[in-house]
Amino acid sequence: MGPYALMALAWVICSVWIAFVIATNRKAHPKVLFYLFFVEMWERFSYYGMRTLLTLYMADGFLKYTESEAVGVYGAYGALVYATPLLGGILAEKFMGYRKSILWGAFLMMLGHFLMVVESEMVFLTALVLLIMGNGFFKPNISSMIGKFYARNDPRRDGAFTIFYMGINIGALLSTLTCGAIGLDPNMGWHVGFGLAGVGMLIGLLIFVYAERTGVLGDKGYAPYEVESNKSGTAMPAVVAGDPSILDDNTMNTSAALSDENSGTSDNEVESFTLLENPIVPKQFGLPVNTLIYILSFLAIPFFLLLMQNHGILKYILGAIGLGMVAYLLISSFQYEKVQRQRIWVIVVLFFFTIIFWTFFELAGSALTLFTKNNVQPGELLNAAMFQFFNPFFIMVFAPIFSWIWVKLAQAGKEPAAPIKFGIGLLFLGAGFLVLNLSKGSAVAGLIPPMFMVFLYLLHTLGELTLSPVGLSMVTKLAPAQIVGFIMGFWLMGSSFAHILGEMIAQFTAVPKGTPAVESLELCLSVFNNLGLIAVASGVLLIVASKVVNKWMHGIK
Repeated sequence: MGPYALMALAWVICSVWIAFVIATNRKAHPKVLFYLFFVEMWERFSYYGMRTLLTLYMADGFLKYTESEAVGVYGAYGALVYATPLLGGILAEKFMGYRKSILWGAFLMMLGHFLMVVESEMVFLTALVLLIMGNGFFKPNISSMIGKFYARNDPRRDGAFTIFYMGINIGALLSTLTCGAIGLDPNMGWHVGFGLAGVGMLIGLLIFVYAERTGVLGDKGYAPYEVESNKSGTAMPAVVAGDPSILDDNTMNTSAALSDENSGTSDNEVESFTLLENPIVPKQFGLPVNTLIYILSFLAIPFFLLLMQNHGILKYILGAIGLGMVAYLLISSFQYEKVQRQRIWVIVVLFFFTIIFWTFFELAGSALTLFTKNNVQPGELLNAAMFQFFNPFFIMVFAPIFSWIWVKLAQAGKEPAAPIKFGIGLLFLGAGFLVLNLSKGSAVAGLIPPMFMVFLYLLHTLGELTLSPVGLSMVTKLAPAQIVGFIMGFWLMGSSFAHILGEMIAQFTAVPKGTPAVESLELCLSVFNNLGLIAVASGVLLIVASKVVNKWMHGIK
């Protein structure tokens, strides 16, 4: 049973599972949920399919980058991918509407994926820039759009976001196996793998266009100038109001969205709109605002190319932004009374711990993938790229179990507070790295058994399921209403900072081509062991300090 057999088995199982989910939920939810489920599934198929191959392609494909150069580009790409949705969410809410933003983002990403097949360094970097910008327009708005079809107190809301979240992980699972198997097959090649990612995005785009044509989107997703709300009030952008679903693929508590907090609707109402017959299209510099945004998107390509080619600059830019945000929050906290002030301090404290978590966790796409290529015994089922499949697989297996555990603990009054969950997540993360150090005794000629990588991904996923669902939901509760938008932007930028810090760490594991496996194993295990110790120490520190942190939260759970 080789990689293709495993890939085929995954497709069969996932197809049956999707059919079962739709059959058992189609009467309980509006049809639009399942359209958007497939749109997001195929978009994530394209994203994770490309990411599966990216670092390996840069190191071993046409580009022949050194490992140091490869992890540098990967870090810059990841940082910008997580930064642009902040702007994309605001542009959608203020000017474009969700529909046009999703279509434009999908088009840019599809174009970027297909350009990846061209063997040119400049075209390759341009393709990454298109993916970065497309993600900015697409990612925050597809998730936010689902929330518009459910009232805040609708009992179906949790189930809807759970189904949507399932689509994300099915797309990630299938793409890592499919693009990983085909992209690393000498008879197929990298470009077929990248092309498949592009096909995935094309399918997602066509499904969304079809959904528009069939009318299942109803009155949702139009630009502000195209509709008139049937309720008074102005909706806040989801990216500002604190929708925990917009950026983090692994956030489970997506139903805590607050994007309609100021929409004028009650908790039991879904905001409705009337489509204007002759909308007045806003203009800037004599151009319709949407046309201007499309033009500016392409004009921004050289700027992003500069950052991709000189990612050292990006470190300083993001570093300055991060320190500035922290300083602003700490200074601003003294403008509030004691309760709000200390709640802001909690956000800042947990922000640093969450950056530690995601910095180490996101090494999966760079340092850990290269380590798998260099120092893991090749198997019949999985190649180096396909190991990333274990994360979405374990999420699908354990997420329902974790959800059940938290519910039972809450009913018994024993559910851990957020800081303790953060600490436990860091302990799982650290344990995953420390497990790798145990592999040294089983290594043969510098190659360790694959099972150690499976245990690493298992423990990392358990950490993710412990920590990730808590973060954004908790921030929306702790943040003062006056600066909730700024704090959400601050928190979400943490993923961007984490990718840059991860790139700096990955440099310590990068080895020159031709380095003996025994030497690279010794180097990488030393680095991973240190990361494990740091993560465990951070988790213990946070658990010990949880009493103080909980006190500062003043009753917020």
